[in-house]
Amino acid sequence: MYRVNKATIDDRTKAIQLEPENAKVYNGRGWTTCHVGQFETKEGYDSEAQKLYKAAIEDYTQAIRLDPEYAHAYKNRGWAKYLLGESETTAGSMEAARKLYKAAVIDTGASIQLDSDNAHAYKNRGIAEAVLGNLKAAITDFDKAIQIDPEYAEVYYERGLAKEALNQKEAAVDFEKAKNLNPGVGK
Repeated sequence: MYRVNKATIDDRTKAIQLEPENAKVYNGRGWTTCHVGQFETKEGYDSEAQKLYKAAIEDYTQAIRLDPEYAHAYKNRGWAKYLLGESETTAGSMEAARKLYKAAVIDTGASIQLDSDNAHAYKNRGIAEAVLGNLKAAITDFDKAIQIDPEYAEVYYERGLAKEALNQKEAAVDFEKAKNLNPGVGK
């Protein structure tokens, strides 16, 4: 899969050369680059992952420059900032991580302003809010994501984690619903 995604990045770079004013092409390369970064993180190559997350953020930023109303680019940039924040946390750079998590909340909020029916944006913002300790705000975002997509197992799981952190007994119901929808969720 890694080689396929690296080849896809190369293909997207060629597409950018052909269409340098196309925001969707930058968003697509950013999305692929971010996924390669996640693979690198799973393999333990954190410094390489950080470079990829930063490159993805640059692509999403360019997509937003080209199309300031492009909700998916804001959502994706927010997620890349969250992932870079996770990488900074692993490296022990807590202040840098916190800034990135806050930036992720801002970007996903911008995405929601442009497209209030995107469950992924609410989920992403909820995860960033939870990491910042804003558990009630996170639960509100997870509730909205579930309202939009009641079959979104990961959101039930994330909401369960937030409720569990608040010692709410209803967390067990969310974990069970998540597992019923997707037995592999949370692994």
